Parts: sequence; C-alpha cells; structure tokens
Amino acid sequence: MLGNTELHTILADSLAQADIHLDVVHFDRITNTPHQIVLKVQLSNLSTLVAKVVDSTRSNHLVSERSGLNKLSSLAQLHTPEIYGLSTHANYMVLLIEYFKPIANTSSAAAWSDFGYKLANHHRTETLANYGLDEDNFLGATEQSNSVTSCWIEFNKVQRLGFQIELAHRNGLIETNELKNLKRVCQHLDRWLPAQPFASLLHGDLWTGNTILTKIGGVDR
Repeated sequence: MLGNTELHTILADSLAQADIHLDVVHFDRITNTPHQIVLKVQLSNLSTLVAKVVDSTRSNHLVSERSGLNKLSSLAQLHTPEIYGLSTHANYMVLLIEYFKPIANTSSAAAWSDFGYKLANHHRTETLANYGLDEDNFLGATEQSNSVTSCWIEFNKVQRLGFQIELAHRNGLIETNELKNLKRVCQHLDRWLPAQPFASLLHGDLWTGNTILTKIGGVDR
C-alpha cells in the first residue's frame, strides 16, 4: 500500500506532466483498495481535483476511463469531469480529473428529474452506424468486448448477457441447470429487444455511484 509520502511524490510528478504548475497542499483518500486509490487533492491556488492512482497492471482501466469520458463529453448532454492528465510514475498510472462539489440534498427530485431528461436526450443522439465500439472497455473490474455488429440482439446475446452468464458459471456463481436456462433466454431475446434500433453512445455502467448531485444543480457524470 502506498504511503502518503509516496503519494505526494506521485501527485507532484503527475501535476508536472500535466503542465499544472501548482503544489499539493493536502489530499484525502476517497477510496483506498489494493487495486486503486482515489484522492481528493487540494492545490496551492485553493482549487481541488481528483486523482485516481492504479498500479501498472491495471493501467488499461484508466486509459479506458479517459477514452469513455471523452466520448461522453463529446455529445455535450451530460456534464462529465474535465480530464487534466494521464501519466505514469514508476509502477503507477495516475488520472487527474475535475472535482465536482456535491450538494447536501442528494434526494432532490428536481435535480434527478433534470438528469433523467438529459440522459434521455443523450440516448436520442444517434452517433453510431452499428452496435459496439472501436475499443474494448471495462464493466467494473471486468474487461468486456465491444466488437462491432449490425444486430443489437446479437450484440447483447454474445457480448453482454452471454459473456456475463459464462463468466458467472466459470466462477461458480450459477449452477449448470441455471446456465442452460439463461442460455435459453438468450436464444429468445428477439421477444424483448429490437434488432436494429438507432445506435447511440451508452454509458454502460450507470448507477448512483457514478453520478453526483453538484453544487450548481443537476447531476454530473
């Protein structure tokens, strides 16, 4: 586990690589796991940013996160954090992003309603000719394939539901009879999913842990 002195050195180097010529005054650990450390960092000009630190074996996660944030922000429907820099330091990679200050009232119906409208508009924006993406990414810690296909049903059957079902079975989370039943469901996805809806950019891992009610109102991702 990285100590505060090591983290301070890594942060200072990351700021320099991002061409941010400010000193680290203080930082707090928001998340501290064996695989990732998330820091709230106060700088010498009193501004605040977020630093995500991973070891080199998980650097692809931060590369993928940067790419995903760039893609989401390009549609200008949802407020996503500005990316300040992605850099390496010894055996670690650091992603520096904008800090959003949350509001006290996290149950604001108006704010969540506003988010719902923005998310719906985001999903109405047709951006892709097919289903998939030009790169693979992650669902939590699990890498997932985004190979492009012309059929929405096939994409979900093979690369989303089918993949997760097989993964759960390999890890002993479902029994063989459950595997067979779930595969049977996958064979009939045409009952519930259209084959060729218009293709828009989806978040893919959207839950309350990936949203925040901010000081200025609305919900940001």
